Amino acid sequence: MWTQEIKCRGNESQMHLCPTSLPHKYNCSHDNDVGLVCADSVNVRLVNGSSRCAGRVEVFHRGQWGTVCDDSWDMADAAVVCRELDCGKPVDALGNAHFGPGSGPIWTNCMLCTGSETTLKNCGSAEFFNYNCNHDTDAGVICSGVRLVGDSHCSGRLEIYHNQTWMSVCDAVFDPQDAEVVCRELDCGAPVQVLGAAAFHKGDAQMWTKEIQCRGDESQIQMCPASQKHNCSHDDHQALLCADVMNVRLVNGNSPCAGRVEVLHRGQWGTVCDASWDVPDAAVLCRELDCGEPVDALGAAYFGQGSGPIWMSVLTCTGTESTLKNCGSAGWNKPLCTHNSDAGVICSGADSTLQHQFQHTDWSEFAAQATTNSRINIDNYTNSVLEHINTCVSRVTTPKKIKMFPNQKPWMNREVRLLLRARDAAFKSGDQEAYSSARANLRKGICQAKLTHKQRIEEHFNSSDPRHMWQEPVKQNQLP
Repeated sequence: MWTQEIKCRGNESQMHLCPTSLPHKYNCSHDNDVGLVCADSVNVRLVNGSSRCAGRVEVFHRGQWGTVCDDSWDMADAAVVCRELDCGKPVDALGNAHFGPGSGPIWTNCMLCTGSETTLKNCGSAEFFNYNCNHDTDAGVICSGVRLVGDSHCSGRLEIYHNQTWMSVCDAVFDPQDAEVVCRELDCGAPVQVLGAAAFHKGDAQMWTKEIQCRGDESQIQMCPASQKHNCSHDDHQALLCADVMNVRLVNGNSPCAGRVEVLHRGQWGTVCDASWDVPDAAVLCRELDCGEPVDALGAAYFGQGSGPIWMSVLTCTGTESTLKNCGSAGWNKPLCTHNSDAGVICSGADSTLQHQFQHTDWSEFAAQATTNSRINIDNYTNSVLEHINTCVSRVTTPKKIKMFPNQKPWMNREVRLLLRARDAAFKSGDQEAYSSARANLRKGICQAKLTHKQRIEEHFNSSDPRHMWQEPVKQNQLP
């Protein structure tokens, strides 16, 4: 038993900073153990948005709220915030003080979340309070305040987040215009069917009984007005089936598995910059489209220039992500190039198009074109057939060679490799303190390497080919 009297003033950050007296004269037993109940702590919040699930990201650290820099702020980081706040899935990861500039410290920059962390503080980042941002670049998040609980992300019992709890929606207060908004907010396709209570399990959530009055063009259900209450039970809950929609596509190729990469974001299709576009990024895309393995990762608008926004730049996919939107990047709508540098992909699934073209070719036409006076000119016939075959092959394959980077990451440099070796050595030594320090140094080194790589692309973009501007430094930094 601890018998010394603790004399805290109340403003200390740790118990051991409080003064203590000599051992107390009273004898104590475990019948006198002290217990304590503290309020749950919230370390992250969203400020200045339309709901508690949308706004400027603020982090509580050292007893003070501060903001997050939007450098490398992406959907993986936003997913962690939405999960931590129990706000569903991320709809958008925003920067440039979209929800207004904050005040106080900017606690973190260059977040390195994988998307699976339980709290933003568990993500790797540059050192706290060590940043090159100001409050004009505060990060923001929009999370979905609606979800479908059922077989997939786009079908199930409809629930709305209200007053810090998920509530089922009464079918008497829901119409097709409301369904349009829900499917749009969830990044699904158009509503296919509005279903009743029998379609999915009733659930045990509270009932949302207000009538939702959407026009149908709102981006979120929280923006729709609501009025008057209805008497509802769990037999009256609403269910919805939205069409599944692909958030990526390949355009201007001769197959659904080859073409210019385009991403659907905020209801608009945009392209991807070819800076750092490599095989792991292409692998994620090919898998998402069910197109097999990547054959080639292309740049310089190989499949023609796109239009509209350039949504993503400097992708850092590991190759294991389920969707391109889950990959790290320089942040949404932060283009480091023009449409002259739109990224493209050829996946192995495109090979099936070659077989399809051969099977549907009328080979007799070549013979007819090479026939004169009922006699076939064998040379003309052979040349026309070979030309057609070469044309078909060129549509789905390419002789271009891909530059292979160490670890498939162009920002990898000598310093990061040395930090990797130091981390591995610390791990093998069994020294936990040294290992923790080595991991922290590695995170900082990776972040710095990415920032350096990004700055190099920006500095040389106007006078260099963005596909090659990082190649020479990588060669210089290779270890023997």
